[in-house]
Formats: sequence, C-alpha cells, structure tokens
Amino acid sequence: MKVRRSLLLPFVAISTVLTPVAQIRALAPTADAVLNNIEIVSQPFNVGAASNSQFVVKAPDAALADRNDRLEFQLHRRVSTREALRAIAKGDAESRITDTVSLRLSRVQRAINGSLVASIPILQATNNQVSLLVNQDGIYPITVRIIDDKTGSVLASVLTFINRRSASTVMPSVTASTFLSLTNTPSLSPQGVFTLNDDLRLKVQRFIDYLTANVRAATIYIQPEIVAALGTSTDPQDALLLQALRTQLRARTITSSTFAPVDVSLFANSGLEKEFAQQLQLGEATLTKYLVDIKISRATWVSYSPITNAGLALLRKSGISGLVLLDGAQAEANFQARRGVLARTNGPIDQFLSVVSLDPEIVSTLSSPSVALHNIYQAASEILMERDDLLASGVQPAAVRLLFGVANNSIVSFNAVETVARVVSAAPGINSANMIIPETVTEATAAIDFSKVLPAQDSVLRTSLTNSRVQLDAVSSMFAEGDIGSDTLSYLLGIASSTITKQSSDYTQGLSSSLAQLRDAVTVTTPREVTLSGRKSIIRLQVRNDSKSDLTVVVRLSSVKLFLENPIRRITLPAGSTTEVNVPATTRTNGRFPIGIKVITPRGGVDVVPYRTITAKVNAIAGLGQLVSVTLLLVLLAWWWSHFRKTRRNRGSEPSVGTTVSEL
Repeated sequence: MKVRRSLLLPFVAISTVLTPVAQIRALAPTADAVLNNIEIVSQPFNVGAASNSQFVVKAPDAALADRNDRLEFQLHRRVSTREALRAIAKGDAESRITDTVSLRLSRVQRAINGSLVASIPILQATNNQVSLLVNQDGIYPITVRIIDDKTGSVLASVLTFINRRSASTVMPSVTASTFLSLTNTPSLSPQGVFTLNDDLRLKVQRFIDYLTANVRAATIYIQPEIVAALGTSTDPQDALLLQALRTQLRARTITSSTFAPVDVSLFANSGLEKEFAQQLQLGEATLTKYLVDIKISRATWVSYSPITNAGLALLRKSGISGLVLLDGAQAEANFQARRGVLARTNGPIDQFLSVVSLDPEIVSTLSSPSVALHNIYQAASEILMERDDLLASGVQPAAVRLLFGVANNSIVSFNAVETVARVVSAAPGINSANMIIPETVTEATAAIDFSKVLPAQDSVLRTSLTNSRVQLDAVSSMFAEGDIGSDTLSYLLGIASSTITKQSSDYTQGLSSSLAQLRDAVTVTTPREVTLSGRKSIIRLQVRNDSKSDLTVVVRLSSVKLFLENPIRRITLPAGSTTEVNVPATTRTNGRFPIGIKVITPRGGVDVVPYRTITAKVNAIAGLGQLVSVTLLLVLLAWWWSHFRKTRRNRGSEPSVGTTVSEL
C-alpha cells in the first residue's frame, strides 16, 4: 500500500518555501520520536542510481505478534542544514513526510534470527506505489516503524538516514580524516610492574584490524605507555601484537607525545616547563625504541585538555607548530569559524600554529557504550552536511578539514568509527588525508583565541614532580644505557604527571620506594679499623650489588693524614655480585687516622650508601722492629765469629797424634 502525506501537512509545506530551516517544526517529543526500539541491522547509505535497497531490521517480539500489522518506511524531506538534521535526530523537531512504502508483516521476508528483510526500491525520477522517490541530491531521513493495523498506533520505530548523490553530480573535493586513538588507563602499577589485561589486548588488536582493513589515510595518536607495556611483556602474544602494530604503522605517520597524556597548560602555569620537555623526550624515545622505523611527527601536539596562552607558549618553546584539538580541549577556545575549517592560533604571525579540531558532536554521537547503526549513519550524515554547510557559507574547499572519530577507543567505538569512515569516504568529493602533519597558515586563515585565564596552580604536584625528578635523574645515571630498569623508573614519573591517573601521589610514592630499594641494593663491606703495616699499604673495600641490573657508582675516599692514590673511583658493579676496590695509601707518620667513604650516583651526587668512616691504624713499632732485627742478627754473627776463633785456639794447644808419654 502506498501512502502520501505531503498534502496532510500544508502548514509545513508553506513554511518550507519561506525558509530552508522551516522544513522542520519544533514539537514536544512524541512516541514516534522517542520509541527507537527497532534495530537497524543493515541498510544502504550512499544511494546513487535507482536501486532495490535492502533493509534488515530487528523489532521487539511484541511488535511482531500480529502478522496483519504493517512495516512502514517513511521518507522525509531532504535535510537542508546540519542543525536541522540534529534537531530531527534528537526528536526536537520533525520533517515533512514526502513518500511512504507500507508492507504487511505477513509479506515481509524473515531471516533465521527473526530479523525482517525488506527490499525497498529507491528511485530518482519516476515513482510508483512500492518505491521511495529521492529526486534531489542530499541527506534524507527515513523512519522505519511498525504500525498496528487496527488502531494505527506505532508499536516500534527508528530514525535513520540515507545520502543520495547522483553520478552526474560534481562535488568540490574537501579533506576529511578519521581520528584514531589508542589509549588506556595505566597498565603500569605504582610498583613499576606492567600488567596487560585482555581488554587492552582486544583494543590493540581491534586497532590493528582497522589499519589492516582500511588503507585510507588517518590521523593517529598512540599512547606510548601502551607501546612500552607491549614491548616489555614476556608474553609471546604481546610480542606478536607489537610486531603487527609496527607492520601496520610503517606506511603511516603518527604523532609524538608525552609518555601519557598531560595538561600542558597546568605544566606551564605550575613552572614545570623542564618537566614537560623531559616527558616529551620520554614519549618519543619510547615510540622510537619499540616502533622501529615508524615515521613520527615531532611538531604536532594532540591535546586532550583545554589550552591557555601560557600552554601555547610552552608548546611553541617545545618546537610544536601544529595542534589537534580533541573535544575536551575546545571548551575554553573561541573559534572564529566552524570546527571543520583549518584554523590558526591568534598572535604574532611568527608564532602561528596550525589547528584542526575533532568534531565534538560526532564524538558525542559515537561515544555511547551501545552506539547503534542508525547513530552511525546519523554521524556520517552530519559529516556530509557539515561539508555542504561550509561550502554553502562560502568557505573555500581547500580550507575544509573534517576530522571525525572518538577520543576513547572502546571496541564499540572502533566499530562505529570504521563504518562512518567507510561510508563517508565512499561519498563523492571526500579526500582522505592525515591531519597529523602541521600545515601552512597565514593571516587570512580563521583564528582561534585561547583562554588567557590561567588554571589553578598545583603546588603539591609541582613539588612532588620536581623532587622526584631530581632523585630520578641521579639514580638513573647508575644504569647502563637502554637498561629497562632505568626506563621503568622514568615510566613511573610519566604516569604520575599524566591526566590518565587520579592518584598521582601513588606513583610518586611508588617511584620513591623503587629508588630507595635500588640504593639499598648497594652495600659496602669493610672493617671498622684497618691496620697499615708500612708507609705504603692498600685499603680494601668490598662493594656488593644485589639488584638485577649492572649499576655504576662513584666511590670516594677521603683522609686528612693519608695520601690516597686515585681516591675517586667510578666503578661498574655487576648484578648480584661483589666487587673489590683497592686504594693505595701512603703515610709519613704513625697513629690512628679517620677515612671517609662515600658511594654516590654518577650524576647528581646523591648518596647510594650512607656516608661512613673507618679508622686506619698506622703501627709505630713497625720501623723499630726492623732495627732490632738487624741488631740481633749482628750480635748473633759476632757471637758465632767469637765462638769459631775460640774453638780453633783450643784445638791448637792439644797434643799431636802419635806422641808417647815418655816424650812428654
């Protein structure tokens, strides 16, 4: 049965002639507007030549009980503006019905799972009783509903959209991009241990799947903390995920960032400029280490938080020349043009930063935990309507930048963004591009004024991060270059300074504890008193390293009365072993002399082992003993010589052998 409603709304028809926006009329939400309990399983979106379009929908069992009831498709008047589209989608307004196709449920095909499968011809010229006529290019709302045959009441309904573009239509080419982010709550515990759960692994896999299936350009942000978690994991599954991610990113360019998202304006206002620079270095080093051969744009900042002029100054100082403003970063900014236009920061021409903005309303539409297909097609329609509105207002096509997506990366959001990207890129006049690369802007480019109001200073955070940085830099100098132990300590400070944790103090305390444990792993063994038996002797120390990493320390001995040869030694202590340190000592006098022993970090001079002293005892008998020994030896020799001569004299006075008594 074919139903025409165009003559039933004369007031709407007349007002439509007067003004384009009058194709909708405000009204209180009706049952039709709020019901939305039909689920779109599949439908056409980009409609070109006349086609037999298939709609697959699911409806509540109660709405399907009577097979004499009707499945109805109502085609609304073409939407003229994005504002009108959103009003219709919210149920705040309705659009005139221009065509209707109605089918008895008994004649509608059903899938095995109970879904209704209806083939509805969509024509662009002539019309008939079983088709919908779309005779102009544009976005059309379609209401799908089930009508009670006896009462005419609506049992179930949903509003969706289609995009009609004829093959002969030539559309100006504009730039659009999908924003993809791989973010998560911290995988690193305050104790410095990475724990990857299955939810995070699914997010990474879905991210990889998206890149694999979609070769079109995209604007990509990856939280370095996630890459570090994969790179340090001993699970083969995580190694495979990291390899697959690296493979898919090789043909793309991603942005550098801090180890985890931070509020740059808070850093600027709290006097943490140096810490911000170090966090940028850590983030880039992490991406470079685990995503080898990936192109990284070091001149773009993806902002999750509102930016002030102080924050802008810090970004410029850090070498940033391009901004990507996510929805959470736009609240305090004053835009001279709409979000879909390439913009610049205000100020002197030599301080311009190019700016592209993520569409906040698309984020809102796609961020629902249960975003449905009709929401996805609404988002796609809004993007195309934004393009049409901008061009109609006189914006040059070369200045259009349609950035859409979501800032979170739930599995549902990935699926939604992928569908939107697919149908939008298939529409005429859409040129996909990567907006992560800063662009050239001039004084003619639309400007954005950022807030001059400084955020509240966080003196506690400043003190905590500053003190932690001093200790971290000192202790990190003990590690060999590239040692994961040093990286983990830096990661803890990276999370402590990030907006992704609500308990910054947990991570600074965890870092402090880890640093203390590392220092405690180094011990010095030596007697409280050592005896030096001569003018030149050796002072022996045993330094033990009970940690799992090779550590470099500086051993410093000092004494007022002793001359120590090379008293400052930089030594490397192998993990889990004891190293002996021998320091030659020379003295000119006898007595008891204190020797100070310090074991400190190579950089910063922070104590690794608490300062201690030992006593060197120089024995005063040591020189006299040698004299006595020589004297006794000479006495012994004199006695022996005297005894030898006396014996010879005695032998000379005895009778000769063979002499007789008579002869005597």
